[in-house]
Amino acid sequence: SHLRLHCTAKERLLKWQPIQSCSTTAGLSEEALKKVLVVLMAGWATGTLSTYASDLLLFHLFCDEHEVQEQVRCPVDPTMLLAFVAACAGHYSGSTISNSVHAVRAWHMLHGARWAPSCDELAAVLNGATRLAPSSSKRAQQDLWIVEMICKVCFTLDPENPFDIAFYSALTTIFWTMSHSVELLVYGVNNFSLEWNITHAGIKVETNGEGIPVMVFSLPWTKVSQTGEKVFWARQNGPADTYAALLTHIHVNNPPVDKAFFSWRCNGDWKVLTKAAFIKRMELAAAEAGLPKMHGHGLCIGSVLEYLTWGLSFEQVKHMGHWKGESFALYLRKHAVVLAPYIQAVP
Repeated sequence: SHLRLHCTAKERLLKWQPIQSCSTTAGLSEEALKKVLVVLMAGWATGTLSTYASDLLLFHLFCDEHEVQEQVRCPVDPTMLLAFVAACAGHYSGSTISNSVHAVRAWHMLHGARWAPSCDELAAVLNGATRLAPSSSKRAQQDLWIVEMICKVCFTLDPENPFDIAFYSALTTIFWTMSHSVELLVYGVNNFSLEWNITHAGIKVETNGEGIPVMVFSLPWTKVSQTGEKVFWARQNGPADTYAALLTHIHVNNPPVDKAFFSWRCNGDWKVLTKAAFIKRMELAAAEAGLPKMHGHGLCIGSVLEYLTWGLSFEQVKHMGHWKGESFALYLRKHAVVLAPYIQAVP
């Protein structure tokens, strides 16, 4: 269709046009509309845009297969949307189907189209889709990273390789700050931006009233805050000491303030450490260390449990991990170990 131009995935929400956009319904000029779209697009991270692009494609493939008219796709007919969810049930995971609905809604919002589907009806049908999801679509429970695993990975790396040095500094920083990898790394090789990615200028040492130092990272953006957050860590003992890893990275690579902090030297030039390159190196190093297949999200989950078993309170961990709600509680797989200090007859 001429309404769905060939474009990159992250541009799909913007460039795939509904048959009637807000420029015609609100009388906006093309220039005014473009400004509105740019501002709205800035509210989503690159990864979210790419995910929504795949989900929006799934929706339109369903519509094409069933010869759904453009006027019914946007504004979407509530019954047709329920039919789309029902058709996906049993073939895709509940999260994939839910993301598809969110993508269609984002597409509507971006182009100023009315959203009519009932929240209650959608919730009920999405709940049913989750229950009907095939077992093959459900992810196996991810293994958690623990300090001993990080130490084992350390011994597999080349201590003179600039890439390995940047990787290990990022690995330990992500773990000890309880951050998501995408918050500290660049999403893609061409996606570096001072507005989204941390540089050397955003890192400093702060001390409390007793002179105890912590390393503070002022992230321009996080998954829960578009205006950024401060995350931090303190020195540790042994090979998993992120302070030693950071100093080595600065000594060997020392990226300038206009480059992503976890950049590394390569043939006299700079290369950014992307999320994809980080995950690939992490999986390879874990295999070389004799560990099971490890996932990036396991770093965040593992650090939550590490700090809780040290005796930090739930509120302290929530603050360190910049959680706004109670989602971190989903990570408490070792409930007995974590809760042991709180359930004793004698404190």
